[in-house]
Order: sequence, then C-alpha cells, then structure tokens
Amino acid sequence: MGLFDKKFCDVCGEKISLLGNRKVDDGNLCKDCAKKLSPWFSERRHSTIEGIKQQLSYREANREAASRFQTTRTIGENYKLFIDDNNRKFTVSRSSNFVEDNPDILDFSQASGIDLKIDESRRELKKTVDGKQVSYNPPKYEYSYTFKAKIFVNGNPYFDEMDFSISNGSVNTGEHNMSNSAVNSGWTVSTSYSTDRNLEKYCKFLFKLPVFHLSGN
Repeated sequence: MGLFDKKFCDVCGEKISLLGNRKVDDGNLCKDCAKKLSPWFSERRHSTIEGIKQQLSYREANREAASRFQTTRTIGENYKLFIDDNNRKFTVSRSSNFVEDNPDILDFSQASGIDLKIDESRRELKKTVDGKQVSYNPPKYEYSYTFKAKIFVNGNPYFDEMDFSISNGSVNTGEHNMSNSAVNSGWTVSTSYSTDRNLEKYCKFLFKLPVFHLSGN
C-alpha cells in the first residue's frame, strides 16, 4: 500500500484520516479507538488488533465501575488521586467527570507500592550594590519543588504503573529548603516553618500518599 492509500481501522472499520492512523503490530487503528485505550497503556505499537479489541472490552466494563465510584478523598492538584474508601477503590485522573473520562478503577489490593519524587530547583538571590547585582556572602537561594507520584500496580493486564504529577506547577518555599525521608510508615520534613502556607502544601503531599499505600495492604 502507498503512503496516501486509504486506510480503514481494523477495530471499528471506519476510514482513517490522513494523520489519524495509529499503527499496531498487525494492522491500523483510528485515533478515536486509540483514545479509548487506558491512558497508562504504553505498548500500543507492539499490540495486536485482537489485543486492542480485548482492551476496549475491558475499558467498556470499566466505565460501569467508574460510574459507581464514590470519592471520599482526593490528593493532588494536577492529576488527582481519587480514593473510594467505602468500596476500597482508587483511580487517577485529571477530571472528576468519571462518566466522560472513564479512568481505570482499581482495588486497594492492586496498589503494591508508591514512590514520591520531589524535584528541587533553586534560584540565587542577589542584592544591589552601587547599581550592580551581587551575590550575598554566603549565597542565598530561593527554593521551589515539584511533586510526582508513581503507583505500582499488580493484577492489571495493560499496565503495571501509574506515573503522574500531583503538583500544579511548583511549590515555592522561599529561602527554606527542605529534605524528606521515609521513617517507619510515614514521612518527616526537616524544617520548623510549619506555618508557611506553601510549606503546608508541601507537607500535604508528603503525608497523604503513604496513608493511601498503607490502607491498600
């Protein structure tokens, strides 16, 4: 077949637009069918048409579970971790409209672990002396942090991790840099500036994620 020959989706049968083809191992997939796959699925190009059809059946069954989901806790500001404590379910999505978004609904028992990644950035602060910007002695810095989470998943045939950002941009903590470490079942923050609003935001991410992990065991 030539580059500009008409192609048809091997799943739904619809004609594929010029830039709408999504290749799979043994055929072609239209962008509309591709959008219905799990957002955590990364092996499309190595999948078969039969495998894609099976996943789309799973996704349709998931839609019913998504419609029954009852949020009791929400963690995050970009992607959000939604928790249904009553039914011991969780999901990750940018949208709270589960009927439209159809996020993958998982059992607590499927969360085998959580990693929290905190990236630190710093900007040197300078002062003006005789009309020139010069460094402080010792140097001073302004710190900001971004937060990412990775949930390790077992028992799902289409993905084994959910890697997402939970902060909406960076959290600025001024001149107060911080460190975190896992201690027993929780997190500790090495700072005494607990009244700072940005720091409270930082602590919120640190303390809530491990609680969810423990409740899944």
